[in-house]
Order: sequence, then structure tokens, then C-alpha cells
Amino acid sequence: MLTKKTALILGAILVVMPLSIATAGTYSGGSGTADNPYLLSRAADWLELSETQSDWGSDFRLTRSIDFSGVTVKPVGRDFDPANPDYPHIYFSGSLDGGGYRLKNIVLNYPDENDVALFFSMQRASVNNLIIENMEIKAKRQAASLAVYFDESAAKDVKIISRISAEGDAGGLAVDCLNSKFMRCWIGTDIQCTDDNSRAGGIAALEQGEEISFSESIGTIVAKERAGGFFATALDLAIRNSTSFATTQSAIAGGFVGYADKLTVTKSSALIDVRGYNYGGGLAGYAQNSNFFNTFTRGSVSGNNAAGGLVGFCDHNVSFKESFSSVAASSVLGDSGGLAGVLRNSTLTNCYARGQITGVGFVGGIAGSAGQSTLSNCYAAGGLTLFGANRNAGGLLGYADNTSLDFCYWDTEVSGTAYSAGGDGRTTNAMTYPHAVNTYTKWRFGIFWTADTDSTVNDGTPGCAIPLLLHSK
Repeated sequence: MLTKKTALILGAILVVMPLSIATAGTYSGGSGTADNPYLLSRAADWLELSETQSDWGSDFRLTRSIDFSGVTVKPVGRDFDPANPDYPHIYFSGSLDGGGYRLKNIVLNYPDENDVALFFSMQRASVNNLIIENMEIKAKRQAASLAVYFDESAAKDVKIISRISAEGDAGGLAVDCLNSKFMRCWIGTDIQCTDDNSRAGGIAALEQGEEISFSESIGTIVAKERAGGFFATALDLAIRNSTSFATTQSAIAGGFVGYADKLTVTKSSALIDVRGYNYGGGLAGYAQNSNFFNTFTRGSVSGNNAAGGLVGFCDHNVSFKESFSSVAASSVLGDSGGLAGVLRNSTLTNCYARGQITGVGFVGGIAGSAGQSTLSNCYAAGGLTLFGANRNAGGLLGYADNTSLDFCYWDTEVSGTAYSAGGDGRTTNAMTYPHAVNTYTKWRFGIFWTADTDSTVNDGTPGCAIPLLLHSK
């Protein structure tokens, strides 16, 4: 029988031992309901959550920041027990309210294992008001800060600062997402993936369906196959009022997305450094069936086979409206352009480019090459440099096939060429305020276009309403 003194000593030991697993369902209080969530205030509470499969459908709330220094953390749900009487709780389907508090100094050191994140799988779950700070992750494949799989779930007001190294796919928040929503998320993650077919994104490697809004990504994202400041691959997705400050490097690389199909980007900006071994673009390396409205890019983009200020390679059915770029774009093998390296079966309306464009393929102020496309009310006022033989540098287009241009202009003096495969060349004086009467004909000034009357915005050439720019903190 324990004496009172011995019992007190043992109780004190249990309090200070961070690896102790509490009895299931105790935590630091609460009952796991929406009105009375389980309370998490110490590392032991989180470890209890990891071990208590029956609670993975419950609601949780942090009551203070938790420091995991020296604590071995296991991903919640990765090694679920199918024999558990509470099966099939094989994923987390509850809610986690961070209350503005931090989960900090988490180390997930599993370099020889797959599926490494705080949660293995979250389905129909929600995460709000949470900060994950100073997180270090090492895995073989499928690595992320929050969850490997994030399906039909929502993240709101989530901030993550982490470093991830893996052979295979990785994401700053999740790896694979399906029909999930992100709002006001700030992701500052550096990711290094080394497999030849690896994909990485500042938010996730893959997002299919739903939307992300009022969010920001900053960090260096490196993978071999696809990389994006937000997503390596985006399918049937909307991005709104968001900004990427990312550096991305991959075969197909983009400021927001590496590969895009049925992507819509509105009122968003990318201030980036993009390096594509194949295609590189300020917003997307490769895009099809996608729309870009009121978007802006600045920085530098390179793509060995195609480089563009907005998209490297526009395959078909891509639309740009009221978008512009001052990106310096270059290609060492293929086509490069101020807005697109290659433009196929696509449209541009009320767009302009002012970046320096260089390349050995076709070089153009708007697009290096264009086929079966339409350009209306666009201009280019950037320098062009062509290093390749048997190719053209065009003020608007270096090469065009069955492509129409209506009321489109380029600056012959700034670009250094009087040639373009379409459009009308003008002198710098004619392009800048107060503009020549035969320039910008039928353009709608005061609605989309604004005159740079004092040469403080675009050195006198017209500007447009700048989309929402978020500031990195």
C-alpha cells in the first residue's frame, strides 16, 4: 500500500513526464462535443489524441501553446488499429480549434517511412485559428505539416512555418487534397523533394476541387516533376485574392501552380522566382481549360522549353483578362514571352507585359509563339533579346499561326524591333501619355485602363487596377 508521500511523488512524476499517455478521453478537460470540446494544453494531451482512435471524430481546442521540444510525436491515425472496437475511425473527422495558440518545435523524423504529417488523414474535418511553428519533417514519401490526406475538409486562419525534406511528394499543409477549402492561410514552408517523379506545393502537392482565398505562400519549393507556390497540380480549383512569394524549381514550375487544368485565378498576384526545367510560368508552368482574371506577376521566370510571365505553356482553352506582368522571362531552348511562352487556342483581353524577355526560340513581348488564338486590347513595352538563329523576336508575337490581334500595340524603341507577327508598332512617344490618337483605339479608359498621366506607374504607358496584394509577415 502506497504511503501519502509516495503517492505525491509518483503524481508529480506523471505530471512532468511528457511521454505519459493519459487515460483515454481525459485530456485537460472537455467532453469532445462542439459546445464542450476536449481541451489540449500540454504535449501529453496531443499524445493521448494520437493513441485514442475513438476520439478522432470529436472536437478539440487548444487552451495554450504547446512546446514539443524533446517529445517524440507520431502522426495521428497513420497506424490505426482495424481491430479497435471504434473502427472505422481510420481518419480524423472532428474539428481542431487552435484558439490562436501554437504547436511549436515539432520534429517528425521518419526518413525511411511514408505518410508523415501531424495527421495521416483528415476527412470532413475543420482546422481553425491554429499556428504550427518551427516544424521539421523528414520522410521518404508523402510528407506534410498538417495532414497527408485532406479531403472534404476546411482550413481557416492557419499559419504554418516548417521545413520538409522527402524523396516523394510533399506539401506545406497537406499532400493530397480533395474538395477542400482554405481561407486566410499563411504557409511559410521550405520543401526539398528528390525523386524523379516528385511533386511539391507550398499548400499541397495536389488539390482537386473547391477553392483557396485570401491566402499566402512564401518559401522555396523544389521537386523534380512539378512544383508550385500553392499547388504542384491543381484540378478544377479556384484561387481568389491570394499571393505567392515563392521560389519554385521543377520540370514544370509556377508561382501558384505547376500543372493546371480547370483552374480559375482571380484578383491574385505572384512575386516570384520560378525555374522550370521544362515549362516555367509566373502563375502556372502549364495550363489548359483555365481562366486568369485580374492577375499580376513580378520577378523572374525561366523555362528550358517555354517561359512566360503568366503561364509558360498554354495548351488550349486558356483565357486571360485584365492581367499583366513585369516578369523577366527567359528560355534556353524554347519560346519565351511577356505573358506566355507558348499560346495555343487561347485568348487575351485587356492585358499587358513590361518585362525583359530573352530566349533562343521565338521571343515575343506578349507570347513567344501563338496558334489559333485571339488578342484584344493588349500592349507590350519590354526589351527583347534573341540569341537563337532561324527564329524571330516580335514586339507582340515572335511567331503566329491563325491568330488575330485587335487594337494591340508594342513599343518599337523599348523592344528594339519593328517586327511582330501581328499588331501595330508605335514609338515610345506614341505609347506614353498623352498617347498618339492612333494608339489604344477603342480602349476603355476609366473602366479598366487608367492613363499614367505623371509617368509614376508604368513610365507613361497605361496601367490597370492592381489586384489585392498581401504582404509577407
